[in-house]
Amino acid sequence: MFFVLLRVKGQTNTLNMIWIIIIVIALAFLYMISSSNNKTDSFSSQGVLSFDFNEMSVIYKLAFLVIGVDGDYAPQEMKLVAEELGKLGVTSGKLQLVSCRAKEITSTDAKATIAKMTYPQKVYVVALLITLALSDGKIEEKESALISLFVHDYGLPQISNEEAIRIIKNMSIDEFVDKVILK
Repeated sequence: MFFVLLRVKGQTNTLNMIWIIIIVIALAFLYMISSSNNKTDSFSSQGVLSFDFNEMSVIYKLAFLVIGVDGDYAPQEMKLVAEELGKLGVTSGKLQLVSCRAKEITSTDAKATIAKMTYPQKVYVVALLITLALSDGKIEEKESALISLFVHDYGLPQISNEEAIRIIKNMSIDEFVDKVILK
């Protein structure tokens, strides 16, 4: 098709090839730009378990609600949040965007977003919340109550503390999908 469109009276084959190469380079450049724009709206770990921008913002919001409900943001809790967000592909550059969006999310928004998540995503979210609550050595009553609220009101699956720790601490996200979800 390009050959037909680019064939102009008096042009040589070499000139036609140059025009084709220029058009291909331009199309490749446009594809790269559009692909990079899409990546800012999605977070994933080697493409196995991924969350879009809104889902990641909800996870961030719920995580900080859980670790802050006892009135203390323990360093080990903050470290775990950073590690898990990093596993999911949230770079320091994207963290500020996620944080700003998380501040705007209401309970209704969070419920609607979680309702659209897949089962593996929901298992991961509740495992993260439980592990965060346990990361300072003990799960406080307020943390437990808040996680229970999320499980019952937001449609998250109920899993044991041991299962949550195993999912978050001992497995990569790929292993989590293979061994827990696909078992």
